[in-house]
Amino acid sequence: MTGCLSSDTLAALARGELPEPEAAGAEAHIVGCRRCARALASLPMSEDLVERLRDLEDARHDMQPYLAHLPDLEERVTSTLFGSGHGAADAAEDGKEQGSP
Repeated sequence: MTGCLSSDTLAALARGELPEPEAAGAEAHIVGCRRCARALASLPMSEDLVERLRDLEDARHDMQPYLAHLPDLEERVTSTLFGSGHGAADAAEDGKEQGSP
């Protein structure tokens, strides 16, 4: 997924109306993108979506200690999980904003 999500995509995701392949990509993008996460947070969301986003964030957080020792791998994994517009530096910055080391 490249770039930020449209407001229509975020609204459809929040309502649970986004088709599964697109929803999974959008959720992964949101975990790595502060702008989209903030926009989604302003919308009413289903409990199911909130739980899936928490699980994705937990997985991302759990990976950080291992990936810190492999910068090239971190870049590739982050790009794959969170989209080509969000590299390791963006993910690290996102983590700092959220209070992660």
